[in-house]
Amino acid sequence: MRWNRNSTVPLETFGVVASWDADARLLDVWASVQMPQFPDQLARALRLASNQVRVHFDVDVGGSYGVKRGIKHAVLAGHLSALLHAPVKLIEDRAENSRGGDFHGPDRIFDVELACTSDGDFTGIRIAVIDDEGAFPGRSPLQLAKPIGAIVGPYRIGSALVAAAAVLPPSPQREARLDVTGAVTLGLGITGLLLMLAEGPVWGWASPASLACAAASAALLAGWAVTELRAGRPLIDLRLLRHRPVLAANVTAFAVAVGFYPVASLVVRYVQTPPVAGYGFGVGCVYAVNPLQITGGVPAAETGSAISFYQLVRTVAYSLGSTLSATVLVLYLPRGRVFPDDAGYSAAAVVCAAMLVAALAASALFAIWPAKPGAPGRPASAQSRA
Repeated sequence: MRWNRNSTVPLETFGVVASWDADARLLDVWASVQMPQFPDQLARALRLASNQVRVHFDVDVGGSYGVKRGIKHAVLAGHLSALLHAPVKLIEDRAENSRGGDFHGPDRIFDVELACTSDGDFTGIRIAVIDDEGAFPGRSPLQLAKPIGAIVGPYRIGSALVAAAAVLPPSPQREARLDVTGAVTLGLGITGLLLMLAEGPVWGWASPASLACAAASAALLAGWAVTELRAGRPLIDLRLLRHRPVLAANVTAFAVAVGFYPVASLVVRYVQTPPVAGYGFGVGCVYAVNPLQITGGVPAAETGSAISFYQLVRTVAYSLGSTLSATVLVLYLPRGRVFPDDAGYSAAAVVCAAMLVAALAASALFAIWPAKPGAPGRPASAQSRA
């Protein structure tokens, strides 16, 4: 037996009014819902204590037929009410209900065997169910036990066995087509531009080589733009630039990146320049010294692997540091508030300072740590002195 996919469309769509009382730190909610767990789920989603959410069930909220849970709507209304310091009403229309993602049921296939006596008494039932959940399962996997409950409830059946499986349909097979022409043309155009910028001071900016390289890069990039505008599946859809917000965002991001990111490199190069050049300090620390430490401390055959491991550790540390800073700020986020207290930034700075002190202590410890005889990368005389 097959139970085709269906939609539990409500007779009345969901509606909610949320009012946040900042003085009492209490959220009042009036909603067309009859779910017992609604207040607790709403409190958890808004990071409030359960006694800070009061849902008014003692009013006429209309019918409850169909999918009309409204958790996401109530969370949105409550959050906006706290931000705006005013009551917020949200009434779902029919299109919004259909786009909710949990309005459709599964496509179920039942294989049922029923045992009964000659008198027509049911003695046992065995049911195998396959649930095709579709792209947006919603609560469908949690409903697999409902059919057996509906059967053994009104009927006296001695034994029942249910085997159920919730499955996802395979994704539609789409033809994967790489824009080879666009990828090659863009790569060659950018390579030529970078080559000209890197070698221009050596070749001379007005030399035939520089001019030819610049002209070839411009021609390649122009050809790439024309190709992308005509391609059915472009590598980069330049047609999106017809939208002013997209064009503005990309132009400003490009200009800021070209103007901002070199600053860090310029500052480092300036500080590391030896004073004999008439400027600079001849000082390099941490990331400037680490590669020299590695290349001078491992055999030549292991240098590549050691540097790769070093880069991996740096990348992981960047991610850890970003996560750690966010965690500290969350600890200083008051309930019901959107922004953390300014003390959170002070605490995050203290944590960062502590890590830098730990790095300095580790550097000092490794500097005085005696090297083992025969350590790679050190001259024999240095090893004997150690």
